[in-house]
This record gives sequence, C-alpha cells and structure tokens, in this order.
Amino acid sequence: MIAINGSAGHDELVALRQQIAELEQTNAVLMQQLTSLQKKAACSPDLSPHTYVDFDRFFDLSSDMLCTAGIDGYLKRVNASWERVLGFTAAEMCAEPFLSFVHPEDQQATIDATSSLAQGQPVITFVNRYRGKDGAYRWIEWMSAYDPAQELMYAVARDITNRVQIEEELRIFKALVDNAPDAIAVARPDGTFIYLNPAQRKLFQWEEVSGSTMFDAFATEDHNRIAHVAAQVARGAWQGELICQRRDGTHFPGLISAFPINDQSGNVMALAAINRDISAIKQAEKERAALQEQVIAAQQAALRELSTPLIPLNDKVVIMPLVGAIDTARAQQIMETLLEGIAQHQATVAILDITGVQVVDTQVANALIQAAQATRLLGAQIMLTGISPAMAQTLVHLGVDLQGILTRRSLQDGIALALHVGAG
Repeated sequence: MIAINGSAGHDELVALRQQIAELEQTNAVLMQQLTSLQKKAACSPDLSPHTYVDFDRFFDLSSDMLCTAGIDGYLKRVNASWERVLGFTAAEMCAEPFLSFVHPEDQQATIDATSSLAQGQPVITFVNRYRGKDGAYRWIEWMSAYDPAQELMYAVARDITNRVQIEEELRIFKALVDNAPDAIAVARPDGTFIYLNPAQRKLFQWEEVSGSTMFDAFATEDHNRIAHVAAQVARGAWQGELICQRRDGTHFPGLISAFPINDQSGNVMALAAINRDISAIKQAEKERAALQEQVIAAQQAALRELSTPLIPLNDKVVIMPLVGAIDTARAQQIMETLLEGIAQHQATVAILDITGVQVVDTQVANALIQAAQATRLLGAQIMLTGISPAMAQTLVHLGVDLQGILTRRSLQDGIALALHVGAG
C-alpha cells in the first residue's frame, strides 16, 4: 500500500509542478499586460470604458488568486478565486489587514517578504498559510511585484494545499518504506527495478538499483516461475515462497507478497513486492519437527513398555499381564519383550496372563503358540493364566494346540504353580 500511494503521489506531484511552471509563464505575461494597462490609464485619461470592462472580466475569470495590496497592509482588490478558495467575500478580505488572515507561525516571514517586495525585490514562490472562513488554513504560493509609482503590490497566488499534503504523505511513506524491516522493491512491468528500500539492498547485497532486474533476485531454477508469478501479479495480488538469491550467489527462502501498481487509467505501471527472509522460521520449523519426532518416538517406547510390562516375581519366574486387543505389531512386541526378559532374568517359568484380553482369535492364538515355542527354545516353560470359559470355547473351536503350555484359570493359581515349578 505504501508503494502504491507513493508512486501515484509522485506522478501527481510532477504533473502539478509542470502546471505551475506553465502558469508562472502565463502570470508573467499577465503582469506585463496589467502594468501596460495601468500605464496607459495613467497617461490616457480618454481611455475607453470598455477597456476597463475587459480587464475586470479577465481579472475575475482567472483560476488563480489575483490581488493588489497597499503598503498600509490592506488588500485593495481581490478576484473571485479568493472567495472560492478561502470562503471570504472580497469585502471581507479587504476589511482587515491581510496579516490577520496569515497563520501566526508565518506572519514574520510574510512581513519580511513584504519588506523585500517594497525594496524592489520581486517575490517568487513564497509560501505561507491563509485562514479560511471555516477556520482551516490553506497553503498559498505567491508571486508578487511592487509598483512604487502607485504604491501597490501586485500578486498572483495559488492554493497548493493538496500539493503540500501529497508531499507530506510522500515524506511519511518514504520514511516508512526506508525504515521497514522487510525488503520492499518496485519494478517496471518488464522486471527492471526502479526502487529498492535499504532492507532490500542489505538483504540482497545490492548497493545500487541501476541495471538490476527481478530475475537477479531469485535462483536460476525459479526464473520460469518468476515470469509466471509476474504475469499473475499484473492481474492481481500474489503471495508465496520463492528461493531468493543474494549478490554473492547464496540463497535463502523468501516469503513474497506482490501486487500491481496501476496508473489513473487502471493500467499496470509497476510491480511491487514485500520480501521477508524466512530462513530462521524454516530452521525453527525443522527443529520443531525433529523434536516432535523425538517426542513421538519416546511416547511410543513408553506405550510399548506399558502395553507389554514384564514383572519379575523372583529370580526364576516372570509375569507379563496383557490388557486390550492384540494386533500383529503388539504380538511381535510381546514376543520380543518376553524373550528379552527371560534371557535377562534367566527365568525358568514365564506367565502370560490374558485376563484383560477380551477377544481371542486366530491371530492371538498363533501369537501365544509362537511365544510358547520361542520360550522353550530358551529352556523355560510358559504358563497361560486368566482363561475364561468363553475364551476356552473359542480356543477349542479354533483348534488351537496348547500342548506344552501350562494353563491355569487365575493368575493366583498360576503364580502358586510357577513358584512350585521354579523351585523344583
């Protein structure tokens, strides 16, 4: 938004200055004509009345503020433009000293300019503020000359309030852009940069704008994409990530917000972009993802331990209570934990308590059989406890061969038997 207002204001300011230059030339001619008419009036008492009528019409039709003032500090005559700009009638303007309309901060400068004028020094592009009838002050630019013969000051003034406001906005916007922490760039539609703020020059290691294009700001492999993005920006705003390239050839990820700058006719006159280096953000995201993976891995390890707890009863007997559903991954985990526990504790009896297992299917039955076979290979005996009547029927219906596996109805019975077997 800053770049748009700044560029539009700059163009309007250039146009205003050109108009002022043209009007200054016109005013100079008018002043010459006015002086000539005054001399003729003084030297030709028989000057026809219609000459004064033509002069009055010309005087009042001027879009500029024309006036005469005496050395007594009063305006003697003003044209119609004064009322249009300030709201006061001609009679009201001439009834008070003109200094009473001048802003207090500008009164001394106005007095000094008037003194210089009375000494024969023409005043060109003098600016002060005049109070309007609504109480607001307007910025007025003056061109004045003094006629000592008639003791009159002749002046052409123009309301430049809009121009002053535009210049002030330009200064504000430029200060904002120059001090913005993000990189800001403006380029012509062909990609040639016309403005880079200090953050942009520092980020990309560019000392000057001349000759640089938007393609110099991005990695070579992204050039085709840059052309596509530029075409899209010409039709409307765009935001996304691109790989940016510094002058020394190093790269960094940039978050780009781009938009078109249109002229008064709606045609694209420039492309603007705000760029932010997101290297630190990307690195933080990467570190956060790695930390998250570590946390997940630790949580999974903790869950594995909780889902397959191995409890040593004594130096010969270990117990593994199982709760919940048993899938392929958990069956493999049961096997690994059980065998590691038997080997670590040199147990001779391992109790698998399935009281908390609600569903026994072929997968669970096969896991139990495989656990029993692997346990025997380590020289230990496996015992199955917590078999409910319904579970017993299911095991028989599935044709599960429990030969070589000790079974007991409850964990308490299993522990009593295991202690006896282990002691033997």
